[in-house]
Amino acid sequence: MRASLILLVLAAPAAARETVTLENGMTVVLVPIEDSTRFNLIAFLPLGLAKDAPGQVQWSHLIEHLIVTATGPLPFDEVNAETLGDWMHLDYTRPAGTWREGVMKLGRWLGDTTFEEGAIRREIGRVAAEVEQVAAHRATQKFALAAWAHGVRHGATRVSVNGDLAKATPEALRLAARSSRPPVVAVSGRFERDAVLEALGAIELPKPHAPPPDERVEPPERVAWDLPTSHDVLYLPLPATTPRERALLAGVAPVLRMGWLPPPLLETDLDAGGRRWFVAVLPPGMPADVDAVRALLARPGTD
Repeated sequence: MRASLILLVLAAPAAARETVTLENGMTVVLVPIEDSTRFNLIAFLPLGLAKDAPGQVQWSHLIEHLIVTATGPLPFDEVNAETLGDWMHLDYTRPAGTWREGVMKLGRWLGDTTFEEGAIRREIGRVAAEVEQVAAHRATQKFALAAWAHGVRHGATRVSVNGDLAKATPEALRLAARSSRPPVVAVSGRFERDAVLEALGAIELPKPHAPPPDERVEPPERVAWDLPTSHDVLYLPLPATTPRERALLAGVAPVLRMGWLPPPLLETDLDAGGRRWFVAVLPPGMPADVDAVRALLARPGTD
């Protein structure tokens, strides 16, 4: 369901889309579908595994769990969320008549939340169990982004993907949860345009927390972590990119993935530490072939 919603937003005809920036700083992309029976909200926050501060590996993932569970349970196909490399998305998709409830939940997700100690300990266990489950299936590429980021951003030679979770405190998490930029919210389905914009504009966003850019460090060749898998990571810093260039880089990704089997986790324009990166995390046991990567990048149509 989540993937179909994102595709719906991206594939909507240009004439049907409208982008509005509200006074609270939120950017809203509206995609009305008059005959839809659903109302869909997808909030994109600039929090992610490659942006966590030193000693706070995977705190963004913990924050995602705490945000979503704070508003009570709903079926997984109605409320969902995921933390990726440099952003997370929070999804709400329910019958069209529930849009007010959806905006109310979004307000709590995006607000200046104080996390309770009991909830933190509960979700630490769930996050750790989730990581252990994907590690058992040798599918830890996403979490390797966190280890890589601490290497290239902070010079770390050892990281604790699950171990750092135990350091989380209510006040430190509250500060870490403050986005450095206002969120982008995609609204699709059937809804009342003006009423939705008014309700979204009334959401009080917390004061942004923008940590200083990273100091340039010499990245280590190897970063050890507390998971039973290993990955090769190919990466290079990118120059400043425009939105159009970012879209072109995203379009290159499927071509590059065809060069590997199984395919890597590919971030063609990852924002971390004040810089942008091309990052490829190879599956466990697959050695890095730098010459092959260069050949892929040199293919016609990928320059």
